[in-house]
Amino acid sequence: MIRSFFVWLALACAVCFAQEPPSVLLDPLPEFTREETVTLSGTVTPAASKLTLGSLAVTVNPDGTFSHTLALNDGFNSFFLAATHGDDPPFQRGLTLTRDTQPPTLTLTGVSDSARVNRTPYTLVGRVADDHDDRLSLTRDGNPVVLENGAFRDPDLALQPGDNRFTYLVTDRAGNSAEQSITLSFNDQPPQPAITAPDHLAAGDNFTFAVSFAQPEQIAAYRV
Repeated sequence: MIRSFFVWLALACAVCFAQEPPSVLLDPLPEFTREETVTLSGTVTPAASKLTLGSLAVTVNPDGTFSHTLALNDGFNSFFLAATHGDDPPFQRGLTLTRDTQPPTLTLTGVSDSARVNRTPYTLVGRVADDHDDRLSLTRDGNPVVLENGAFRDPDLALQPGDNRFTYLVTDRAGNSAEQSITLSFNDQPPQPAITAPDHLAAGDNFTFAVSFAQPEQIAAYRV
């Protein structure tokens, strides 16, 4: 009976004096950034916990808040955050940040700027790429364009007679962007030649026969 009482008392004391394991609540951090530095901040509980970033001690304020500046290299950056309090199991967390200062690339394929086309609707295709980010966003004149493995196919572009200009903008998660515009000149009307020749001829007469076009620069070839 006495032995059971002491066992119960020991367990009760252990519960009463047990320390809460530390926890860290981090303020949001960007996964991608163009900046040279970012601020790591948040709150550690209990406030008496020791906080380290790799081998570097991070100062914790009396209320448990902390703020520390992280210097970033271009590309992938990895950090290890740990909080300890007494003999309790430590809080541990890895952090990964990517500094990306280069714009993505955007290429339209199969057609060149100022191309002349004779059909509508028209489909434009192309590719985008980035050294660090595989989740780019693409728009055409502010309208989202679907990307699939870095490629896009933008169908059903309604063309009006004359020049039609489209502007594509690709953006990565760090905020870098690249833009490309293309002008399609649409004309679905066949060329109308102007033929100069005499109305009447006598047998054996010679005559001059001439063909001209209103926009000769658009004529690739013709045969009489």
